Amino acid sequence: MMATCDLFSFDRTNDDMGSAFIYKPDGGAAAIVAACRTVYQEHNQHLATAMAREISAASSGATTGDIFRNAHNAVAAAGKALDKKLMAINSMCYNLGGDPALPLYAPGHGVRISGLSSGSEIKPLEPVGIDGTITGADGSDATWFNGKAIVSVYGGPRTVSTYSRRGGVPADITLDQDLIAEYAAEVTAGNFHMSIIIPEPERHTHDIRLSAYAISDASGDHATATGQIAGIVLSSSPEPPSAIADTDAPVIECMYLDSPDFTDGDCVGATPVLYAGISPDQSGINIMSSGLGGIRLSLDDASSITGLQNTIVPSADGSVSISAPLGPLADGRHSLRLDISDNAGNISQRSISFIVRGETATYLTVGEYPATNEATLRISHSFPDTPFGRLVIEDASGTVVHTVENPVFPLKWDLCGSDGTRVADGEYSAYAILKSGKFHGSSARTPVIVIE
Repeated sequence: MMATCDLFSFDRTNDDMGSAFIYKPDGGAAAIVAACRTVYQEHNQHLATAMAREISAASSGATTGDIFRNAHNAVAAAGKALDKKLMAINSMCYNLGGDPALPLYAPGHGVRISGLSSGSEIKPLEPVGIDGTITGADGSDATWFNGKAIVSVYGGPRTVSTYSRRGGVPADITLDQDLIAEYAAEVTAGNFHMSIIIPEPERHTHDIRLSAYAISDASGDHATATGQIAGIVLSSSPEPPSAIADTDAPVIECMYLDSPDFTDGDCVGATPVLYAGISPDQSGINIMSSGLGGIRLSLDDASSITGLQNTIVPSADGSVSISAPLGPLADGRHSLRLDISDNAGNISQRSISFIVRGETATYLTVGEYPATNEATLRISHSFPDTPFGRLVIEDASGTVVHTVENPVFPLKWDLCGSDGTRVADGEYSAYAILKSGKFHGSSARTPVIVIE
């Protein structure tokens, strides 16, 4: 949801940002909620809050249309009860751009975490073992559940103020979304175990939040589960005797653009994808993007590339992978430097150089939306010769479900995974990694909506 004036004025001749989001040729929004007219901040918050409540309370199978309609009706009813017609009128300026029949895939299972609880105290650099159990809707153990679990640790709440507000009074907003650590583990028979290590944060707090998400690897039924513990205390005590004594810098195993065949100095398109792999580290890889340490990427030893934290994927063995779309970049010679630190503060870096040739742009499109029987994938490019490479299809968690080596386009995907079994309903993403001579290119991730 984008709460600002005239962002989705689809009934006018001039272009608007909402339409640009939806019709972006190399990957855009599946759906947006935005205003077609002038709207006001003090009323926008009512619809935004109603949307958030509907999403958090929705059960699996609820659609985007259901959520939008229920939120609209809730605001209208509240406005009538409070005799605030403008509140309801303001919300009527908002529209849903996208398919109202898209289902919401809400987690249907829970994660019960032991080893930590609200009020537990943890110390920086001290290993903490936690166990997780996947539970069904009735609270019973889901022993059939096998897959992968991600545990994310967030810093405590902090308050920020808006620059301005109608009437000149700033609004205070509480945020608790500062990701400070993330770990992965394999789930077997509904259980998983992991050891987590928290880096020295910028600030200590009594409200660390631990959130767990798990997805099963059952073919055709990617069940999901969630759980969390809030109110964990991050101690500011001196370093504990059991703290990790790690003096070795992390190892960046690989770093390339678009394809593993990339070599230093190769040509790429204006929107390459950076791939990097970091080996398991004794104290764990620091994924924070602010303060000292963490993972940072700089272009031409000058500008820092933001949003890198959202491209980091931890593995159960402690390694970390990065898949970061870049650009658009200007034509010419460039360099990238990746700086990595572990939770103990050891730092390493690796650099690559490349030449941007804009004519190697690559675009992937899908013909069916949604796809019920098959998805026809087409590609357009500006390579000097016919490229070769790989087509990759991932599920919503980033797990690869199907690949095609040296694909011939247009390509018809039968909606089956690599094991030949039809994939579950949901949103998938497809992208191509291509090469022709010294030219490399990759397409942006294109959404593929699968509905039976």
